[in-house]
Amino acid sequence: LPFLIMPLILFYGGVGNFIAGIMQYINKDTWGATTFITVACSFFQLGYIFVPSSGVLTAYANSPEEFDNALGFVLLSFTIVILIITASSLKTTVFTTASLGTLTVMFVLFTAGRLTHNSDILKAAGWIGIVVAFEVYYAALA
Repeated sequence: LPFLIMPLILFYGGVGNFIAGIMQYINKDTWGATTFITVACSFFQLGYIFVPSSGVLTAYANSPEEFDNALGFVLLSFTIVILIITASSLKTTVFTTASLGTLTVMFVLFTAGRLTHNSDILKAAGWIGIVVAFEVYYAALA
């Protein structure tokens, strides 16, 4: 499964957000540029974990619980960054703040699911992720 979602992580999450960040920079929107490029770099980091030649998956091949713990701490760093971005979004639109708030909840659940090795929490995070996708698409089209 990671190899199926890796293109989404690297190209849609990474490249797409990076291009959006550059576009915001050109428009002189420093908040948008910083937000999109930060999120892009986070997705690049996450995607790199699943690239076979990175050696990360090989290093944890015999200890999936340790991999979950390590990935949980990576996701915790994302959660902290998204929380800061959400707090900084309070001066933007209500919908932007709401979308980022839902994204924060998603990252909290993904982090908790990995650190506690609880698949039910991970499933809940996935469903929240679908809600986030609809919120962001609606905001982009509105």
